[in-house]
Order: sequence, then structure tokens, then C-alpha cells
Amino acid sequence: MTPGIIGDLARAAHYAGAVLPFGSLLFLLTVARPACRAAACGTALLGAAVRDARRLAAAGLVLALLASLPWLLSTAAMMSGQALDASLLHGVLGTVLVETQFGRLWTARFALGLLLGLLLWLHERVKPMRAKIVVEDASLLAGAVFLASIALTGHAFAEEGAGRFWHLGADLLHLLAAGAWLGALPALVLLLVRAGKSWPDALPRAAARFSSLGVASVALLVLSGLTNGWFLVGTIPALIGTSYGRVLLVKLGLFLGMLALAAVNRQRLTPRLRPDPNAGARHALSRLRRNAILEIVLGLLILAVVGTLVGMTPAVHEQAQRGRPGSSAPMDAAPHLH
Repeated sequence: MTPGIIGDLARAAHYAGAVLPFGSLLFLLTVARPACRAAACGTALLGAAVRDARRLAAAGLVLALLASLPWLLSTAAMMSGQALDASLLHGVLGTVLVETQFGRLWTARFALGLLLGLLLWLHERVKPMRAKIVVEDASLLAGAVFLASIALTGHAFAEEGAGRFWHLGADLLHLLAAGAWLGALPALVLLLVRAGKSWPDALPRAAARFSSLGVASVALLVLSGLTNGWFLVGTIPALIGTSYGRVLLVKLGLFLGMLALAAVNRQRLTPRLRPDPNAGARHALSRLRRNAILEIVLGLLILAVVGTLVGMTPAVHEQAQRGRPGSSAPMDAAPHLH
């Protein structure tokens, strides 16, 4: 397996892990806690939601940190033009970590990930509720920075000129919106499973609040995605006639699939969840859980496509820069160390 393929897979796994801490903790803050507080659902369901969010965040963080290692190694190999084992044996890895932007950013993000892990560990052990909330908020902030800083490894950070800040800002929003939607979906599924057994009054409230979170996330995804498309693709012919554009079309198709499922959930299924369950409400809950799981699957496929896109030359530069490095290539795709 070539370093490029390893890098694509490692990036996709890292993205999948990085969305979970932010999304799970945001779900707890904006969906589970307010819904339980408004419906007085009791401590059992809320306690389970807190544990689920913390465990999902921790699992995602472990995946992100582990996946960052082959990402770093593959990048070092591509920068040096050597095989993976040779880049380690000849000290290239240390040079990349110390003397390149990607290496310094990788080190800072890895340290931030360790800090986030410490906060999640403290969240489980602190007892006073006020301290627990403070640690929870700090964990959410660290998770947001950990996720958003991925933008510094992509095409936007390599952009030149005044447009760089607009592009980078759009990338930051895109990552956070993806984390708010995709990263929160596993926590939603677990809450629906737990709440469906006892059917508390908080269940329809939680589904409605998540629907609102999803609408806001989709709006940001569309707005930031159009901005990114302007910088990376530019024209319809470039979208259709370049390899980057065709891979991007695959991503857009998967996104439309997620959007269709979310629309069914919001318009047809969520309104059928009633405080007093009947056969129709239970059927709606079953379909809601199934659709949320399908959204997760489609979202993971999108992340796999994104892992590939980051390593490709953008469509606006693909024809002019075919066969040579471009100024808008991501920093971890630089072909040589000097």
C-alpha cells in the first residue's frame, strides 16, 4: 500500500474520530440536558446520556489520535520521497516534526488531544455539579478547537492572497457544522434507544431539538461548502471535467442522501413522537433510529471521500498544475523536504 493511500485512509479515520468529541458534547449541551430539564425526565436518563456522550467522545478521541500516527508517517514518506520504513530509519520523521508547518501543527494538535483526554477523564471523576459543568464546557471548547484545526492541514491554509482568510473561515465553519451534525448522531441513536424503552416526556423534545440543530448545521454546511467550491472548483466544467470535481460530486451525492433522510426525520417522523406513545409513535421512533444509523453510514462514506480530496490537486489548478506541486496543495502533500 502506497504512502498516499495510507494517508487518505488515515485522514478519513482521523476525521471520523475528531467529529465525535465535539458532536457528542454539543449534543449533551444543546439537546439532552435541555430536553431532560424541560420535561423533568429524572436523573437516570440524563445520567445515561452524560455517560454515553463522554464515552463516545473518548472513543472518537482515541481513534483520532491513533489515526494521526499513520497520517504523520505517510506524510513524512511523501515529503522525503522515501518508503515508510526508510523515512523512519533515516531520521526524516524528526525533521518533519520540527522543521515543517505540518509537523509543528501535528504536534500541537496531538498535545491538544491529550488535554482533551485529560478533561474527559476529569469529567468522570469530579463530583460537584458546578465543577462537572465547567469541565464539560472546557471539553466542548477543546473538542471544537481540535476539530476546527484540521482546516490548517488542508487546501484553505495553503491559499494565497486575501481570499485565504475567507476560504479558511469557510473551512472552519464546514468542519464545525459537520461535527455538530454527524458527530452528534451516535449520541442521538443511543438516546433514542434508551428513551424508547421508558418513553419519557423528554423523548419528543430531544428529537425536536436535534432536528433544529441539524437544520442549523445543514445551513452552515451549504453556505461554507459553496464558498469552498468557489475557491477549489470555480466553474461547472471544472466540476465535471476534472478528477477532483468528479470525486467532489460523489461527496455531494452522499450529502444529498443524508439530507433526504434528515428531511424525512424532521417532516414526517419527529412530529409523530407523542408524550403518550401509541403504535404509530413507536413505529416512527423505530424508523427514526434506522434513518439516523443510515445517516451515520453515509457520513462515514463522506469522510472517506474527504480524506481523498484533501490529498488531491483542486479542480481550479488541476489542469494547469498536472504533474507538479501546486501552491494550493495541502501542507501534508508537499512532495519534498529541502
